Amino acid sequence: MKPDARTALLVSLLGVAAALASPRGALVALGAVFLEALVARVAWRALALRLVPLASGFALLLVLLPLAPGPVLDVSLKGLAVAVAGVVLGAIVSWIDVVAALQGLGMPPAAVAFLVILGRHAEGVAAEARQAHLALATRGGFDRLSSLGRSSAILVARLLDRALHRADHVAWALELRGFQGRVAGLPRWRLRLSEAPFYAIALGTAAVAIREAGRWRP
Repeated sequence: MKPDARTALLVSLLGVAAALASPRGALVALGAVFLEALVARVAWRALALRLVPLASGFALLLVLLPLAPGPVLDVSLKGLAVAVAGVVLGAIVSWIDVVAALQGLGMPPAAVAFLVILGRHAEGVAAEARQAHLALATRGGFDRLSSLGRSSAILVARLLDRALHRADHVAWALELRGFQGRVAGLPRWRLRLSEAPFYAIALGTAAVAIREAGRWRP
């Protein structure tokens, strides 16, 4: 079942805290957020499509591993765990519910407005990326290795061009609709027996974060 946005946010934040505490905490955080996704019955295919580009990006850091094994592995593992926690959170609950949860915690209207504009902008960029990729793929842009570089450059250039204009359009549209940095609030949070597995994951992750923060020395 899908948890309340505040519950999912709590698990993710505790996962980030554990990941930043130590490399061992990062491993625990990765396990915790994947367990959270399993309990929430996230579609693994959709989650994998989000994680593959993320993992490939961090894999580039492994090129530097022979130069400084300890620091590179430390940064890579922690960064990957934090990024995965964010991706899993986005797969479980809507980003607008996360903004509403942060608003309920006292986030100022200016920050809420920034996150709403950023979220709407990201949705538009993602849709544009899918359309551009489909257009290039249909025309054989990714069929041959020799054309991969040129097609990728076209895709990135198009996305950057559209992104620079889309952010302003999103901000103007929200302003014209009277948006003042507030979103619809979430119902009052309460303990639910159905969320017990998520509470257990949160408590376990919190314990690891506290333990690792107390004894980790870089």
